[in-house]
Amino acid sequence: MSRGADREQLLEQVGISPDILEAADAKVSGNQFNELVDAGFKFTQDPNLGVWFGLQLKISTHGFLGYAALSSAKLGEAIELGVKYAKTRLGLVNIDFYIDGDDGVIAVDSMIPVDKDLERFFLQTFYTSFAVMGENLIGTLPEDIEAYCTYSEPEFDPKLAELFDDKHPHYDQPVNQIRIPKQYLDLPLGMSDPVSKQLMEEQCRKELESLGQFDDLLVKVRQEIVAEPGRFPKLEEVAEKCFMSSRTFNRRLADL
Repeated sequence: MSRGADREQLLEQVGISPDILEAADAKVSGNQFNELVDAGFKFTQDPNLGVWFGLQLKISTHGFLGYAALSSAKLGEAIELGVKYAKTRLGLVNIDFYIDGDDGVIAVDSMIPVDKDLERFFLQTFYTSFAVMGENLIGTLPEDIEAYCTYSEPEFDPKLAELFDDKHPHYDQPVNQIRIPKQYLDLPLGMSDPVSKQLMEEQCRKELESLGQFDDLLVKVRQEIVAEPGRFPKLEEVAEKCFMSSRTFNRRLADL
């Protein structure tokens, strides 16, 4: 039981066997994960579900990518790795990293339109897990690292408010970004290991390659959806543009 939801009930509603999650290489499809999040909102009525989830995502939770980041020489190098292989962890969002003036900027946006609750969940998870991993890598995050998000401020659980010590993103912004003063990108990491980093990054590369076909499909779907602003094409139309039957297209989407 967590946040007022029963684990078995949640999994049963989505059709995921508890036994599957015990396997070391367990994976659920993007569609199943989205349904699980939706069920979680219904069970808990908690607008901060993404924050609670993000708090659980320690370095080890991210597998090869987490250990590759931990083995990096500097914070900026770890961030670049995280962005490069982000698709292996969060498949429905697009993450970019670039320098803007005196800041390094991590920008986030959805690859395809999603429900606002689901979008908030993914963004909350991203921001919170960034803070958790940042503390894992360099200790306390500097005060002048700032986050901007497009969603409105939710009502915070008192425990969360105390945990974050009133350090929240800037809400109702036109962009989803984390802005990091450039000088912090050169902060050295205490567990730097070039050999381990190379080995872990090779595993990340293999994971990303295995996801390539799904990523390509998401990009195609997004292109078709935004091609004509204000018009949402029917599933059959998008399937035809992707050179698939509606049945195959549905099956491929279910596997994401």
